Amino acid sequence: MFSRRRRHRRLLHQELNATNATHFHPYELKATYGLLRALLDTPDDLESDLRQMAGETIMGWTYGLEIKPKNDLYVETAAAGLLPHFEAAVPGAFLVDSIRILKYVPSWMPFAGFKRKARAGYDQYSLRSG
Repeated sequence: MFSRRRRHRRLLHQELNATNATHFHPYELKATYGLLRALLDTPDDLESDLRQMAGETIMGWTYGLEIKPKNDLYVETAAAGLLPHFEAAVPGAFLVDSIRILKYVPSWMPFAGFKRKARAGYDQYSLRSG
């Protein structure tokens, strides 16, 4: 367990330290130009434009993908996949946050909507085949 965590930390430190941050600059610069263009075109849609910029930077650097300026499938899929996590992270969003014993009830029972929602999110966005 600890050696695995140590390997991951070492890998992250090697790739994401201040010296290697210059590798991100071309991706950040391209995404920044795209953000500025989008802000000129649609100044009222800041949230979507920022999501697009973040998605373009991350997807470009991580996977080498060319991201479309608007309505990119990869960015929209990532945003849709993260939404349930953001909703679940709100303290008190589910009754199980207050009544911990509810985590043991079956998913078909009342007050177990959190389990059904978690299962639906897992089924929809999991990377497992089949």
